[in-house]
Order: sequence, then structure tokens, then C-alpha cells
Amino acid sequence: MRTPVLLSGRSGRLGLVIALVAGVATVLPATAQAAGPQTFDTWHMDETSGTTMVDSTGSHPGKLTKVDLGGAGDPVFPGTAYHFNGKSSKVTIPNAADLNPGTNEVHIAFSMRTTSVPKTLDFDLVRKGVAGQQQFKVELQPTGQVSCSFTGSSGTILVQKGPDVHDGAWHSVRCEKFSSSVKLTVDGTSYTGRKAVGSISNPADMIVASHGAGEFFPGDLDELTYIVGSASSVPPTAHFTASPTSGKAPLKVSFKDTSTNSPSKWAWDFGDGQTSSSRSPSNTYDSPGDYTVTLTVTNGAGSDTATGRISVADQDDQAPTGTFSIGPAAGWARSTRVTLTQTSLSDNVTPPGSIQRVVDWKDGSGAVAWTTGTTTSHVYARAGSYAPAVTLTDHAGNHATVTTAAVTERADTSRPTAGLSRPGARTSVAAWRVLKGRVGDSGSGPSWVHVRVVEKRGAAWYAYRPASHSWAKSRTRAGALHKSRAGRAVLVGTSRWSLGLPGLRKGTLVVRLIAGDRSGNASRAATYGQRLTRP
Repeated sequence: MRTPVLLSGRSGRLGLVIALVAGVATVLPATAQAAGPQTFDTWHMDETSGTTMVDSTGSHPGKLTKVDLGGAGDPVFPGTAYHFNGKSSKVTIPNAADLNPGTNEVHIAFSMRTTSVPKTLDFDLVRKGVAGQQQFKVELQPTGQVSCSFTGSSGTILVQKGPDVHDGAWHSVRCEKFSSSVKLTVDGTSYTGRKAVGSISNPADMIVASHGAGEFFPGDLDELTYIVGSASSVPPTAHFTASPTSGKAPLKVSFKDTSTNSPSKWAWDFGDGQTSSSRSPSNTYDSPGDYTVTLTVTNGAGSDTATGRISVADQDDQAPTGTFSIGPAAGWARSTRVTLTQTSLSDNVTPPGSIQRVVDWKDGSGAVAWTTGTTTSHVYARAGSYAPAVTLTDHAGNHATVTTAAVTERADTSRPTAGLSRPGARTSVAAWRVLKGRVGDSGSGPSWVHVRVVEKRGAAWYAYRPASHSWAKSRTRAGALHKSRAGRAVLVGTSRWSLGLPGLRKGTLVVRLIAGDRSGNASRAATYGQRLTRP
């Protein structure tokens, strides 16, 4: 993977020509051309329509064949990229005399991205010439490595090293021939083979992403540059990486120059008053703050500047502290709500309101974030003794865990009891218009009493519906009980209940009731009957 980069020396194109050398943006005056026989071609691959690959700095446009245009490009560069389908996509740059390097230096550079490798042979990335001719080519091998090879009048040399690049990330590639060596550079790391290959010339077209009619490359390419002659006649483009780019003081940062076009001088300003002329120096930032780093690189053709930012935070190596109370100390599983209260919270740097709190109730339910307020609560599902823990984390990642006092939860397995209290005037309708009764529980305490009421009046039965305070007629007792609805009685304290019964008349009253406690236990149903003969 490519090391994340900071800012490059240029960002626009107005009056500029941007080429790719060693995988970073090279910025040249729009009218710049090398002296003598040098060839300098730059294909930005930014077209979104048409069939021509535009040469921005030379005179060698390419013909597009089934290439998808306008895709997302290497983020180092502005603009878009080409996508090749691996079956028929390619670019053909017609043969020309100045595309043959002869005995001159050759510099080929581009960005690539793919998730594929060939099963056999290889994928061609850039090629001029075929087997049996003098030629040069850059290929992707079955290992996922890029190879760089040149065949001239004095022999052949191939360099194949470096990382497996079929990981879906953008990678910079540079393939170069010098008088007695060949150098392959992938993501800024170079591999050199030493051999003089002599002069190179052939009548073939230059092909991008294919070997003519085969070995098609499936993936994306961006910012292709081809130079015949010395690259030192091109001004450098400043670029660097830094690691780390943020942290606590004192923060030691290592800088790596990744500038292109062979700078010979480096001038670093680290933004804290310190400077360096080394190519890849380091600097220690002792105080918190944001620092702008400036690198100026120079060669015989000119200079360029790149900037980046380093963020240094306060020294914070202390974990937060806090105290918490919990209660009640004893209760019933599935019933008692346990409340955890924050009584203090502090940190040497992070404000209390920004300290992250996570509670583990220690019952296997998992840790949960405590995001607001100074209290949080929980109901334990099973009996046991539990000591919850609160983990505190500050902005710097320092953390501490505070364990609270233990609480004990008991299992409530007993049923509640409920009964109906008969009034003194048992046969009077008026005495039954408010039903009353008792309720009890030896565990977590009563939670509800549900009451169903039906009445036989003559030959018909009637079911009481509490929601509408009405009576529904039915032919049978069973039908009336089916039509009735349970009324939720009013609990009076912890031992009594009551339920209003409007519309009651003379007849045979039947009351069925059931109670439940806070732990989910229910009583046995109880049924009571009473004949009402007077108002």
C-alpha cells in the first residue's frame, strides 16, 4: 500500500503541464521542452469522451479502443483515469522515430490499480516492440509484481521485484533505462539491475494495457509519462511523507522525501524554528500546536515547494478518575431496578463532559455506552451478586476501569395471592358497585390485579367491559366470560385493590380475578359468585 502523502507543490493546471514521474505530480511550465533530441510525452488520461488520448507535452496522441473514460483517478492527481476491461481495451500510440530511444535514457511512469493477476504469462501495461525485436515493456506478472525490461542491440535485462500490487489500491510505477542499468520503482522503493543493453529501435506502435491483440490488462491507469533523454532537464516536483502526522508532545516525526525529477538540494522548515538540508530528516516537536512543514527541492532546471501539517497534542498520559454509588444493595431479579450514580469524574486534560463512559453490568448482557446524565439503571434478569464496572476513556485514549460495590438480587419464585372482600350487605346491588379485595406477595410485591365480571339477569348473561363501562349480552355464562374484558384494578398500598362496577343490576354476579407480581409470577385464578336480590 502507498504511504499516505501530504500536500504536493502544485494543485492547478492553468499555464502548467502536469506529468507523472515516480508516481507523483510533476509540474512544468506549459511551454517547457527539453533541449536536443529529448522526447517528453504526458498523457493525463482525463478525457471523458472521444477516441483520442491527448498528449499534453508532446506530439504523440493515442487511439482509444473500448476504454472506459472518466473513472476515479489516483487521488494524488486532479482529473480522472482510464478503465481497461481486460478483454479488448487498449491504447495505441502510432510509431514515430522519436519514440525509439536509441542509446538515450528512457523514463516511463504511471499510476495503476487492479484486483487481478494473470494466471499465465503476464498483463502488458506499457510496451513498444515484440519478441525477436529490440523492445521495452512494463508488465504485471502472475506474482502480482511489476516487471520492467529492455532488449537492445547488446542484450536483455529484466527487473521484477517489489510488492504484490493487485490489492485494489493505487500504486505508482516507474521503469527507467540508463547507460548501464535499469531501475524499477514501485511506490517510491527502487530495485536496480545492472547491464548495458545498447541501442533500442523497432517499427512497432507503443501499446498501453495490451500486447497488441492479447495479454489485456484489467484495471485502471492514470497519468502516463514517457521521456527519452535525461529527466534532470525537468524541474523537480516537491513531495514528501511524514510519520506520524499527529500525536502527543514530545512528538518525533520522520520525514521522507518523495520528490521527482532528481532534486539535488533539500531545504526543510519544520514550522517550529528548526530546519534541515538532509534529504529525509526527522524532527521532534516539544510543544503542542499545529505546525506547517515546508520542503523546497532544487535541481539544475529549477525548484519546487511542498507543504504539510503536523498536529501535536498536549502531553496526556493520565487516565480519568471517577467514583460511583449503586443501589439498592439488595433486590429481586427481574423486578428491582438498580441505579448507578456518578458522584465524581475528572481528567488532567479532557473535560469531564467529554470523557467516554461504558458500563458493564457483569451479568453477560454486554457493555453499554453511558452517554448522558449522572445516573443510569438496569434490571438484572437472574439472581446473583453483581459488581458493575465503569470504563472511563479520555481524548488521548487513556482509560481506567472503576468497579462499584456489589448488589445482590434474589430469585422470586412465589406466586402472589388475591381475594375478593364481600360487603356486609351481600345481597345489595349498591354494596357491590365498587369491588374491593386483598392482594399479597412474599417476594417482589404485587404489580397488578385483573378482574373479569359477568352477571346472569333472568335467562340471559351479561359481560362487563371496563373500557366502555358497558355490559354485553350473551346466552351462556361461557359466552359472557368470553365477551368480558379484564379490568385492571386500582392497587391501594401493597395489600388492597378496588374496581368500580357501574351498571350493575339484580341477578347472579360472578367475579373472576388473578394477580401478578413485579417478577412476572401470577396467582391462581379465583372465582366468586353472589346473588343480588335487592337494590
